[in-house]
Amino acid sequence: MGFYLPTECLQKILSYIDEEDISTQYSCLLVNRIWHDNTLPILWRRPFAYVKPKYSYKVLHAFLLLLPNEVKKKLGLLMINLKPMNNYARFIRDIDYLHLVGAVDTWLASELRNGFMNSLLLPNGSKVRPDSPMPPVPYFCDGETISGLYERPAVTLERDLKEQIIDELCKLILSRTNRIDRLVLDLEKLGADYVSNVVAIPRIPEAQISLANIREFVCKGHFPKEHIFREMAKYCLNIDSLQVGNRLRWDRLRWNTVNETCSALAQLISVQRKLSKFVLIEWKIKDLELFNALKTQSESLKHFEMYKSSISNCGPLVPLAKCCNLEIFKMDACFGTTSAHMKPLTYRAFPKLRHFTYIDTIYPDIPEFDNEWDPPADDFAAIMSNAGQCLVEVTLGMDKKNYPVIFKTLSQFCPNVKKYVSVIEWASDIMHLMPGIASSCPNLEELTIEVLIKTFQREELINLVETLPSSLQYFHINASADFFDEDLTAFMNKCPPRLRQFTWLTSCERYTQFSHERFKEYRVSPVLEGGYRHHLIFKV
Repeated sequence: MGFYLPTECLQKILSYIDEEDISTQYSCLLVNRIWHDNTLPILWRRPFAYVKPKYSYKVLHAFLLLLPNEVKKKLGLLMINLKPMNNYARFIRDIDYLHLVGAVDTWLASELRNGFMNSLLLPNGSKVRPDSPMPPVPYFCDGETISGLYERPAVTLERDLKEQIIDELCKLILSRTNRIDRLVLDLEKLGADYVSNVVAIPRIPEAQISLANIREFVCKGHFPKEHIFREMAKYCLNIDSLQVGNRLRWDRLRWNTVNETCSALAQLISVQRKLSKFVLIEWKIKDLELFNALKTQSESLKHFEMYKSSISNCGPLVPLAKCCNLEIFKMDACFGTTSAHMKPLTYRAFPKLRHFTYIDTIYPDIPEFDNEWDPPADDFAAIMSNAGQCLVEVTLGMDKKNYPVIFKTLSQFCPNVKKYVSVIEWASDIMHLMPGIASSCPNLEELTIEVLIKTFQREELINLVETLPSSLQYFHINASADFFDEDLTAFMNKCPPRLRQFTWLTSCERYTQFSHERFKEYRVSPVLEGGYRHHLIFKV
């Protein structure tokens, strides 16, 4: 019956399938030729993001077959000259450099393993198949086999082979596809070995066509970005989301480089037609050039976020006050923020502001910021009051002495706050803040408590349940904890009647003390700082 569906109708049906639901997409491929042709572009839109890293080499192999013969010869790819069933490169809409590097690494490791296994000889003289397990009987390699070990794989290994393959793959993708929607150049985990390849991507001739309509651009890592920004400013005019990150190094000799990059970034921002989201990570801003560029996006900018950035040397944020359509405003660990910077924002109403975040973090190990300062709590309160009933989500992390003016403002002007995140240093601080949170947010539905230093004690958990607002439906704790199953039972018995879910995210190993039948869900998820955290979601 699907054979008779119009193409537009079939594409509408396929659009409801989750992009990460690979099994369903594979099932759609097998229905018939019409379904196959309409599902294939969806399945290959982000091919490296949908497979496990250890299997990414299988996806990469399909792209290597698309390389021109002269390129294969130059790279030493002595594979069988097969033609793939489809030109998969033309379906790609997302380029993530980290995923591409991981796929090449996995593929090279697979080729080396196959070559090594092919070089092994059993005592009877027969060879070991690459896909078979290691034999239980002893094996040996003669001198000739060992000397030719790195010539046996299907690829001749050279020192810079990986970079050459990545470079040719980027050229292939940009030349075969007519539109890239998302480009991620993140070198935070890769180091400086790939800088030359990344900087060269915008200069590829085909990039002027394939990257012209890019919607999301992410560029992170400590490497020179000036050439990337200036080159993309020539033809990338439709960026909707821009995320830029650096690695702050407190060396005054690097200030000139930072200023040049800020100037190039400002140029890229200024030429955009409708930039709606801007995220700045670990950046040092010395003047208002970057904010003046954001003023050119005053009508379209809806999301402004800064993380671990310094604005201590720039003046008042007057240009940012022109962005009257802001919906999300976040400043997380931005040292040097004073009332002089924020005062211009208090004079401008933000009628669409629904999310406000400010987390104050002190860095005493940095000479420039060895003295503590008080965050401009009065100015933040004024910004929230100007948002009024539109404000729905609030995230705050300050010294507890700054909260009274915030709570007073929320209770008077912001009655619709439904989600509140409290970032505190010590678990005991929450007992001082909870009465104010409960009274100032009478319609609160979701509460998250993130404790940075001290362990959450059982007494604090029991006392905390007494102060939770009756409207609360979701309660999350992100902290190390020191309580047992009976403490959770007492908490569950006293929790608000509308509470649906209690989540505890912790790095503590004490989760083994709890009765697993009480868990609605349990998973161990990796965290950015290394290690793993245990994510427990309890039934209520």
